[in-house]
Amino acid sequence: MSAPKRPRQIHVERTADPAVLRWVPHHDALDSAPPGRRTLPDGVPLHSLAADGSIAEVAVRNGNVLVRTEHPDTWHQTVGHVQTALLLELDDLDDDPQHWLVTAVDDTAPPPTIDEVQRVVDRSAGTVFASHGGAMTVIAVDESSVVLHGEGACSGCSHSDETVLGTIGPAIRADYPDLVEIMIERQDPELERSIREVKLSPVRFLRQKGR
Repeated sequence: MSAPKRPRQIHVERTADPAVLRWVPHHDALDSAPPGRRTLPDGVPLHSLAADGSIAEVAVRNGNVLVRTEHPDTWHQTVGHVQTALLLELDDLDDDPQHWLVTAVDDTAPPPTIDEVQRVVDRSAGTVFASHGGAMTVIAVDESSVVLHGEGACSGCSHSDETVLGTIGPAIRADYPDLVEIMIERQDPELERSIREVKLSPVRFLRQKGR
């Protein structure tokens, strides 16, 4: 008699982009999964959510699952269905080492360079930032995400966050659809704390070593 499957756990987090939610599964199999967008096979639970337009893209990065929707204002209606579907997929990982979450990468093209994404940022909102005495710099790019850093007057400014979310994010995804997650780096702990306390924006705070 085979041992019963362990109950799976997964939790969801907001990202800097309200259109993208990050699911963090407690499953080692995804830790070494190649990053990138996934093609949803027919018959998997998430396929029906993509077919009816509830979700637009699924990507894997650093062992986490990123899900993007074209309708972020309806996340409250969709998030539970995505959670249930992903729990079912995590169960299937135990029986299928070639599961689509682990192996099926939609596009093997290399990610754009920092300079290429910076040109999109400058084209879409560079003059806006410059007119306020600041700048938004791309400091990291990988297969599914971009990390930005605000400089000068744009460091920690809630208006610059709004510009990133409403203007820069869509511009980046229009040119590079695989970049489903836009993040803003924060370096000042006191500033991070004050922004969290007044809830100015749903930004994920990062601190990178050596910066």
